[in-house]
Amino acid sequence: MTLAEAVEALRHNDDFKVILENLSKEREVLINDFHQPEILENPQALARLGGEIASVDRIIKSLTYESE
Repeated sequence: MTLAEAVEALRHNDDFKVILENLSKEREVLINDFHQPEILENPQALARLGGEIASVDRIIKSLTYESE
């Protein structure tokens, strides 16, 4: 089974929808962290935060794969 097939099979599962909602909320929390001055003043923290946001985005994209 491919990832696309698995996502399609789980698409209507309530637990799967909760996972996607949680990931979206986590992404919003991470984006809101950009407003913290201590993050903006620290290049390492900023890079880490950018990486975390990119990782969550990639997971969300993979789990919401639209089959053609």
